[in-house]
Formats: sequence, C-alpha cells, structure tokens
Amino acid sequence: VVGTAALTRTLNGATTTLGSCALTMPSLPADGEWLRLAASVDDTNAVSASVSGPAAWPSALRCTATDVQLPFGGVGVHARGVGARFANLTVDVGCEAENVCHGVAGASCTQTCLPGYEYTEPQSMPRLCQADGTWAGAVGNCTLRPPEIHLGVYEVLEDAEANTPVGAPINVTTHAADAVVMFAIKDDGGNVDEAFKIGLCDGQLRVRAAVLDFETRPAYVLTVIASIEEAESTVSAETQLVVTVLDANDPPTLHAGAFVVPEDTAVGAAVGAPLNVSDADTPRAGLVFRLYDFSSGGGTFAIDADAGQLLLAAPLDYETRTSYTLLVGVADREDAALESTALVVVTVADANDAPVVEPGQLMQLDETRVASGAAFPVELGRISAADADSPPANVTFSSGSTGLAFRLVAARSAEGSEGLLGDANATYFGVDNETGVLRVLRAVDYETDYSINPPSTVDGRVVRGVWDVDVEAADAAGATGAGTVRVYLLANSSTFPVAAPVVRGMAVMGGFDATAVPTAGGTRVLFYGERFGAPGAAVSARYGNLRTGRSFDAAACATKTAAAAGLTGGVVAPSATVVQCTTVAGYGTELVWTLTIGGQTANAAAPLILAYAPPSVTGVTALDSPSGRLATAGGTRVRITGSNFAGGTAPIQVKYGTDVAALTSAASIEAASDSALTVRVGAGVGTGVRMQVTVGERSSLSPAVSALAYERPAVVSVLVADASGAAAASPRVWTLATTGGDTVLVNGTGFGPNGYLPTVSYVAAAYPAVVYAATCRKLGAAAAPATADLLLACTTAPGVGVDLAWTVTAGGQQSLPSPEPRLSFAAPAIISVTGTGAVAASTVGGQSVAIRGAGFGPPGLAVALSATYGPAAGGASEYTAAECYVSAFDVQVSCLTAEGTGSGHAWVLRVAGQASNMLDADTSYGVPVVAAVEGADAPGTAAIALDTQGLELVAIRGRNFGNDASKVDSVTYGATGAEFVASGCFIATAHQALKCLTAPGAGVGLQFVVTIDGQRSTNPTAAYAPPSLVSATPSADLSPRGGQHVVLAGANLASDAHLESVTYGPAGTEYFARDCAVTAPGAEITCTTVPGAGHSYRWVVTVGGQRSEEDVTTSYAAPAIIDLAPITTCCSTAGGERVALSGRNFGPRELLRLEVGDADGALVPTQIASLTQDDSDPDDPRDRIEFVLPPGQGAELPIRLLAGSDPAHQTQSAPFTFGYSPPTLGRIVLDQLEPAQWTPSLLAHFGGRSNSSSSSSGG
Repeated sequence: VVGTAALTRTLNGATTTLGSCALTMPSLPADGEWLRLAASVDDTNAVSASVSGPAAWPSALRCTATDVQLPFGGVGVHARGVGARFANLTVDVGCEAENVCHGVAGASCTQTCLPGYEYTEPQSMPRLCQADGTWAGAVGNCTLRPPEIHLGVYEVLEDAEANTPVGAPINVTTHAADAVVMFAIKDDGGNVDEAFKIGLCDGQLRVRAAVLDFETRPAYVLTVIASIEEAESTVSAETQLVVTVLDANDPPTLHAGAFVVPEDTAVGAAVGAPLNVSDADTPRAGLVFRLYDFSSGGGTFAIDADAGQLLLAAPLDYETRTSYTLLVGVADREDAALESTALVVVTVADANDAPVVEPGQLMQLDETRVASGAAFPVELGRISAADADSPPANVTFSSGSTGLAFRLVAARSAEGSEGLLGDANATYFGVDNETGVLRVLRAVDYETDYSINPPSTVDGRVVRGVWDVDVEAADAAGATGAGTVRVYLLANSSTFPVAAPVVRGMAVMGGFDATAVPTAGGTRVLFYGERFGAPGAAVSARYGNLRTGRSFDAAACATKTAAAAGLTGGVVAPSATVVQCTTVAGYGTELVWTLTIGGQTANAAAPLILAYAPPSVTGVTALDSPSGRLATAGGTRVRITGSNFAGGTAPIQVKYGTDVAALTSAASIEAASDSALTVRVGAGVGTGVRMQVTVGERSSLSPAVSALAYERPAVVSVLVADASGAAAASPRVWTLATTGGDTVLVNGTGFGPNGYLPTVSYVAAAYPAVVYAATCRKLGAAAAPATADLLLACTTAPGVGVDLAWTVTAGGQQSLPSPEPRLSFAAPAIISVTGTGAVAASTVGGQSVAIRGAGFGPPGLAVALSATYGPAAGGASEYTAAECYVSAFDVQVSCLTAEGTGSGHAWVLRVAGQASNMLDADTSYGVPVVAAVEGADAPGTAAIALDTQGLELVAIRGRNFGNDASKVDSVTYGATGAEFVASGCFIATAHQALKCLTAPGAGVGLQFVVTIDGQRSTNPTAAYAPPSLVSATPSADLSPRGGQHVVLAGANLASDAHLESVTYGPAGTEYFARDCAVTAPGAEITCTTVPGAGHSYRWVVTVGGQRSEEDVTTSYAAPAIIDLAPITTCCSTAGGERVALSGRNFGPRELLRLEVGDADGALVPTQIASLTQDDSDPDDPRDRIEFVLPPGQGAELPIRLLAGSDPAHQTQSAPFTFGYSPPTLGRIVLDQLEPAQWTPSLLAHFGGRSNSSSSSSGG
C-alpha cells in the first residue's frame, strides 16, 4: 500500500466521512513521478473515484464505505429499501449494477434500517457475496415508523378570542430525524361547532371561533392525527385529548321591566320587585346596580346598589307626571367593564287627591244689589276650586256641576271692618252645594253694620265693607280642601270688570305623554277651564322654556266643544268650550303654555308644562368599514338610527367615546332627519364606543349591544433602525443589544391618533412571562414604508432571548404577535473565568467563579441561565455550574463549581437558550494530593509492611480525589513511584480516600502516585496562612461615583509584591478596586472604589493565590430624590410628558431602576431616558434622570429609585411622592329642574334668566 485518501463531504458546515480509498502498486514509483486520485459524490451520496498517472503503471484502487447513514444509491451498493444502511462492507467503486458485489467471496453484510424506519417482509437481512460476484439473500424494505404523540395539558378560557393558542404545541416523537409531521383534527364529532383548529405544521391547537361557553360545554374531546408522508407511503398516529374550558367572568344581563306605583307611595319605599338580572356565572358573581343620572327620573328614584331594588326618592304626582322611563345598569363587582343596561318603565297610579280651593279669590258686591228691597239671594260668583284627579274620584257630572260638594264654614269681618255684621255674619252668606256659587242671602243694614276704619277704595270705589268667607270643597270620596274668599262691598256702581279665562287643565291627545311628545310636531293638545266663551272665539297659544327663552307658536289653535275635540271621560261636560292646538316641530323640556282667548290672557290654575320626547338611539353602524370597525385615524362615517331627532332642524350634538360617564369627543354631523343621523367620527382607540345624541336639553345613549370599536392594532414588521433612524438592511439588524437602548421601528396600523401613544411590549418565544416594555414615540405615516400607515420608533429595554414577538396595545386592544422574521437579543460572549473555583479548585465543588463577558442581560430575569465546562473536545459540557445568576449588569455571571476533577477546562455560558462562544479558560481542579497510605483495616496506621504476594487492600488518603472511580487513571507505587501498579481501586471517601489492591512485589521506600483525570498527584506541601479581613473603613455611604479611599484592616495581607487582587460585590468578585496598595505590611490595604451601587458588598483580598473568606462589607450610599420637575408640563393623567428627577447618589445608569406608583398602590417599572451628573458644587454633587411619565391618576403617589444589579443587595431611595393633575370641570349643564326650583341665583349661575315676579303659571 503506497497511499490512502479519506473521502469526506462538507455540506452546510457539517463534514461527513463517506469512506476511504487505498492505492496498491506492485512496486514503488521513482522519486518525482506522480499520480492523481480523483473522487466525486453526487446528491445521493454515490461516490465515484479514479486514479491517473503513467499508463504503464498497474494499480489496484479499492474504496471502503464508512459505517454512515446512506440513502438509496449509497456508496458502492444499490439497495431497493429506502434508507438502507450498510455496515463494514468493502465494495468496488465501479459497482453500479444492482446486486453486483466485489471483494472476498463469502463476505457478508447486514442490511439495517435507518432510525425512524422498520423492516417489512422479509425480516432477516443477511447477505453473502458469492464467487460469481452477486449477492445472495433477499433485499428487504424499510418503511417509516409511525410517530408517537405525547400530550400535555390543554385549557382555555371561555372568552378566548379566535386564534388563541390552547396549551403548548403537541409534542411528537418521529424517530426519523428528517421526518415532517402534519397535524389534523379528526372529524368524529368531538370538535363541536368546529370550536378548535390545529396548525398543519406546528401542531399548535388554537381556538377557531369565539363560541366557547363554560356553562354549556365545559370540555371537548378531540381526536388529533399526526401524519408523516413520503413519496410512496403515509403513516399516522392518532390519540384523544381533552380540552378543558375554564370559566370566565360573564357579563350579567339586565332585563327590562315595568312597575306600577301609587302616587301617594311614601318616599323611601320600594318600587316593585328587585330588578330581574341573569348571570351565566355559577355561582353568580357579585353585582353592582346603578341608576344613571341622565335617566328621565330626575332624582325621583334611587336604587339599592347591592340588591337592585328601586326606591322612591321624591314624592310622586300623578297629575303632573304619569310615567318615568329609567335607564338602569348592572355591572360585575370584580370588573366594572362587564355591564348591562336596560330600560325600566315606572307607571304612576292615580290616588284620590284632595280638592284645592284657589287661594286669594276676590269677589265684589255693589251696595245697590244688597240694599233693602233687592231680590235675594244675590249671586257673587262661583268659588274657584279644583280636583287634581282626572276625572275627580267617583263623580258623575251634571250640567253646571263642578263635581265637588261645597259648604260654608264661616264668615267674618275682615281686619279693619270689625262689627260690620256682628255675630250674624254667617247668616248673610250661603253657597250652592253643587255649583259652588257664593250668594248674599239678605240685605245689609248699613245703619247698624257699616264700619270701615280706615276708609279704603277698590278700583277707585269706596269700600263699604270687607268679609272673609271660609268655604270647604269635598269630593265624593270624602277628601276636603278649604279656602277663603274675600268679598268687597263697594259704593254705588253698576259696572264690574270682566273676569279673565281660567285654564284648569291640559290633555295631550294621541296617546302621548305631556313629558314626551314627538319632536316632529303634529300632536294635538286640549285645554279646558272656565270663561272660554262660545266655540269659535279667537284663540292663540305659545309655549316655551323660561330659562332659555326658547319658545314655539302652536299651530291650528281653535275653540271647540269638548265633544267635538274628542275630550271624553267626564273631565268636562261634552258641551263645554275647550281650546285645541297642535304642536310644531321642536325640542326641549319645561315648556310652559300661555293661552290668549278673546284678547285676554288666560290664567292657569297650575303650570301648563309640556316637554318634547328625548331622542332615542336604537342602533349605530359604521358605513365606511367592511369590518365594521372605526379607523383609528378618524374619518369613519357612522349612521345613527332612532327617533325624535327634531326633524334634523334643532341644534343636535353627537358625542362618542368608550367611557359613558365622560363622553368628550364630538362628531361632525353630515346629514340629519328625525329618525337618522350621519356623522363622521374623529380619531381614537378602544372598544365599546357608544354614541350619545343630544337634542336641546335631552340626550340618549346608544345601546351597549351596538357599541362600535376602533380597529385593532396590527404589527406588520419590526426592524432595527440604523444611526440615521431609518430601517437598517444588513443582517446584523436582527440582533439587539442586551443592554437595551437600540432604536426599533415598529411598522403597522391601528396605532391611534396623533397625541396618543400606544404601549409596546415584546417577549421571547420561550419565555412569554418575561415581558419587556419599550419606550416609544410616533414618527408618523410619512416615514413609514408603503406596507404600513404608521410608524413607531421604540427604544428597547435590556433583555435576553431569541425570537422576540412584539405586540402593540391601543385602547385595551392588543395586536397579534409580530410576524417572522423576528429580532433576537445578542448571544452571550465570555472572555474570562476567574475566582477561587477557576484554578486548582477543590474537587468537592461549591467554590465561586466569575464569568466575565457581554450579552448577559439585566439581573433578576426569570430565564434559563447555565454554565457548563469541561474538556473542549467534549463540548465543554461535562460539568454544570450551580446557582448561576447575573451579578453585574450584562457583563458578569457568578456561579459555584460542581463536584469534579481534571484540568484544561473550557467554558460555555447559556442565557435564555443562546449559547456563548466556547472559551478555552484553562480552569482546573486541584491536583490529587497524597497525604498518607494506611492499612485498610487499621485506619491511622501507616502501611509500612506490605505483603509481597500483593492483593492487600490499602487506603490512600489525601484530597482532590474526586468522587468518580472512572476518573482514576492509575495508582502506581515503588521506589520512583512507577514500579508497581495497584488494581481494583475505588473511591472509599469522596474526595479524600482511595482504596486499592497491591501488586506482587518487594522493596522499601515505596512512593504512591495517584493520577486522576490526567492530573498526577503531589506530596503534601506547606502554605502561608491565607489573608483575613476584620474591617473596612468607611463601611457605609460610599459615593456611587467611585473614587473614594477604603482602608481594609486584617492579617496576613502580605506586601505589594504578593498582592494579586482586591475585589468586592455581592459575591465578592463583581467589582475590581483600583490603585490598591499595602499601607501597613501584612495588616492594612488602601484601595480606591469604582462606580457602583448596592449595599452589603463583601470584600475579598487575594494574596499568593489565597483568598480571604470573612464577611467584611461596605455599602454605597442609597439614592436620594430631592425634586421632581417638569420639562414641559406636569402631570397629565394621559402621561407622555417628559419629567426629571434630581437628587444625589443615583449611581451608574445601568444599575438604576425607576418605579412609579399608580392609583392601585402598585409600583410600575418605568424606562429611564437619560442620566446626567452635575459636579459644579464639589461639596454637593447632584444627579438628574429624565423619563416619560406613564398614564395614571391620583395624588400622593410614590416614586422610587432602586440601585444595584443584585435584588438582594439593592439600595433604594426614601419615599418621594407626587400627584397627577387634579380633574377640572369644564362645563356644567343643567339637566332637569322642577319650576319651583328656578331661583334667580340658580338661573343666573347657569347662564339663564329669572322672572322677578311670580305668576299663577309657575313663574
């Protein structure tokens, strides 16, 4: 054999040895002569080889296929079974025909299948190479093994949206490394309503549609199929899994109701039964009931918030108002957003009202009518009395009857006319029991009775006498009312003024209530009373609001008989004259009527008040959006349907928003009619957008079931910006700095209007619970690529991990995770491993090491962090360090060594699934040290007389023996330590003792040498005492800026020549002190601190390879906040304002953590934008950080600074509080007020006007 060549192939960075070739020649060639060996491999791994050189050279070229996995058509052999594998087979490279073999006749090969495949018939595959060059034996077929499905736990909330993942992706074992698995849900009825779907390739079970309901179906049994397809076959496996539907808090449902309550019900009494509400939750969650202030109850009703019981809050009056429509709501006590509203109609039932005798009635009597000789009785006039009941209780009217029974109670001379009638006053007067006409029954005796002092006149006529006549009116039910009529006896005159008409009541026709007539107009209103004249008299009417001055002239006013006008039911006689008017298109409430009949303004017995119906919104529809959602940039047209929009002619205001208690955004109205409005809404975000229509003083809110929503944010792409702020294009852009601070451009839609800043967060796919918050600003649509309408420039937070999924949340709606390709944090890189566990470490383990480098991220993250080490040839994976944590922000990880042995170890650090470079750190465990050789049966007794026949068990004691007998390379002994080899060695005491059997031999002065894991033992040596520390001065309030001298006192501190390092930190290794020098030999070292933060940091001095172990600690001064100052303004509850904190001892920025309190008492981590230091006053240096204030509300909220990388050693600032700006009221609008409450000062306060004089119509 004159030469060999290895046949290898490198594909995608991986090198595979395919075989080797050997060249055999009959004789050696001469020097300088050449030959060339050429080989090639195709995509089926078939190798061709040839040799070229002088033609005269005979040669034999044979190539051997290595025992590697080869597909169909592998090296030298053509197999019919897919995925065949051939072991130890020597073949000719020229073998191309099937079943042709070359080599030694009778040689055999065994055909086996690749992992993931299994034999079909025949089962036995031995083959022999026959003398004729053919193979004997059958060729088997290798087929795929079906996959194995491993199930997990599958739970999902009933309110999960479509595409919500359910559990982890289904885990499948495929056996074949390159197998591609496809997943499906079997259509066997288990997937009811097709509630779930599964990813074809990733096996992720997801919610298909939001149809889950815990109360109706708490679980689903799904049959999942996993299939592997090849060109010629498909294999599959199936299994059943159970998806458990978890109960979510369902919103309650409030049902509309109607109650009837008598008008004389006492204030505070219950109105009807408690409201009817249903809640799918079992048991039902706590509910809170609410009566909305803008309901038409106007303070008349209240509600028990816990029981849902309506209560009467103010007296009722059937004659003033017969019904109320109340808007009530019920919300889940745990989540106020889960609310349902409904309308409740309360009808007031009439109760028998007592009659009312009109106060202040005056009657005049000419003296000539009651002189002697006059005809008696003389009628003075009808007593004015009214019964608010319509009609009065239990009364049947006859012509001229009032429906009341009158009687005279008493008559007396008024003040100033005493003695006019003496004791016989009552005999002068009488009253008609049925009509209420007051009469004088007999003549007045002037000589006896006249006495007026002082004299007075009425309308220029002398008053002869004044009487006060007390009367009483009673209805048929026995209710009574009393009053007094003043009668003037006037000097001789035959003229009397004509009394003005009196309106006793008003009736709204067409089934409408006086509090809610249609705004389109056309409603007939009838008025009845006295002295209306004959039908056909001229009449006009106006009604208006006294506060606003807005009034309307009624249409088609005329006088008619009650029968002709349709006023029935005994309110008035059919032949009585009534006034009929028709309302016009209008709006408003508290509209007081004034009638003019025959040129005289009618008096009203009680205020005649009308109100147009409030607008009613029944539905809203987004017109410009196929999805039915509103554009966050604004401009979407919305159609509002309903009624009583005042024909589109009244001042209409449409507000909208997500908070029904604070609707502030106004929509522009583009078209209006009485039943529909078309408006254009502005920019916004969020769900549950309700529309409120206000016509005049009355409003209506759109139903919750028809609430709109702004479009959900969507992330199109996430790119890293280059130095200019534009999206970078080079491959490096996919890597983020673990220290944070990179600028990332988030592309997408639905990010909200200008001035609104959504929240942006991202997670590593493997660690969804570790959420990183980005600090963002908007760049606007102009800077965005064509695929997006908005662009966010975000600053990343420190972090670790790969496959970062970004989401944007606007108005409570979170986008789906960003699509692939995705960003990742940079992988860790290590540059050194130091510490007591790095060199000559104890094999027991537990010694500290500090791994320095970059890309470790911030401390305290809940991600996987591990360090492995060992021989580089084994991937540095033999040992795993314990208790690893980030001990210095991004640059240091501290760990404890594991139990082990050996030297020349390389290290690999893994952070959140990313592996670092393999560092040839050359760390080592201590070499074995043999201290004594003892008899195994006599511990403590030196083995000085070994049996020359051997097989004597001896104990070798010392240290650093490890705890793994397989690592014991050899135990030899003899005069030089190598003459004899002990056998049967095992670890008797971990790390401290070996026991071995001696070999036959002889001699004296035998030295034992133990070699463990490549390290040869040494004999015991002496050592200086290790350094020790007793104090550090100063020990507290060190400047976080560093540069401060610290004096370490102790013993065995040696001299500068032997001082190796002085470190301090949570583990004693994180910070390297500067400018250290031994200032008192062996007893004192003075060092200079470096910038840092934290408390109780342990100091470690290393002298001559030995470290101090005492807990001597120092602490940096805690940060102190002095002031919070706005850079622009402060402090809007919307957040987004840049503010600054000033103070002392803030320390390095990378070690600072800022937390801002919210109204719920939680402290929210907030990104620090910048840190600056002011050293203008050397005696009082100051620090200043700037940050963007998050949204919030409330006063006396805490701000806290934490300093330090290790949570257990962080310092924090003393309490410092601030407050968001308090709420301000921009405008107060009067909703409902009864006329009696219209005081001048109140009207003036609300911009209205008062009437300086009272009137019978209510003022």
